[in-house]
Amino acid sequence: MFGWLKRKAQLKIISTMEQDINRFIMGLKGASPPEVGMVVVFANHWRNVLERQFNWNLDHPDLVAATDIVAALRLNRMIREVQKKDAAKAAGLMVWLHTIRASETPEIRLLGREMWAQLSRGIPHTEQAADGVFQVFGVFMDTTGIDRVPENLRPCPPSPYGEAGFR
Repeated sequence: MFGWLKRKAQLKIISTMEQDINRFIMGLKGASPPEVGMVVVFANHWRNVLERQFNWNLDHPDLVAATDIVAALRLNRMIREVQKKDAAKAAGLMVWLHTIRASETPEIRLLGREMWAQLSRGIPHTEQAADGVFQVFGVFMDTTGIDRVPENLRPCPPSPYGEAGFR
């Protein structure tokens, strides 16, 4: 009986994560490429911070999730703190929360790939976005490595065999 109850709780958590990442993806889909570029700039900033602060390698978030079992909890806490000051900057942290969740939860892995496909639309606009952050906030945003996409969430190229993978 307790196994059934545990699985029901796990499914509820997965459903909540799925709803959260779907809302985030819908926001990205509704944004223009320059607006997505701004999210990418903040995500890149936070990647640099997180990699230094926690010694994470966010090119391999599946390994981060496996070696730091509280990574998602840390990110959740950081998001709440940053949102109090500036919601735009928190969007960059949300990228990493969803990335970690998608890396450790096979049921939402495809949504993680979709999120990174949407983020990729903004990459050509990141220099302009970084200039905008400097003009508005007076903060220099390091765009080094801005085109890095986590290995396990790279958008898949279309298969020549169609969605099913068979001819």
